[in-house]
Amino acid sequence: MEEERWSTAIDNARFMLEEYKKIPYGAFGAMNIANVIARYDRGERTEDLLEELEAIQ
Repeated sequence: MEEERWSTAIDNARFMLEEYKKIPYGAFGAMNIANVIARYDRGERTEDLLEELEAIQ
């Protein structure tokens, strides 16, 4: 179950990053999402990071 939450959250974050890049003034949001994804890609698996990933809309 926990791994499924991570998978769903990171897939959504990567999708939303691409969506934010399409918005003319979405650079700030894209940078924030990219930073969260980078933490995941470096191997961080904390509850705080999971909550941040799940909050990306």
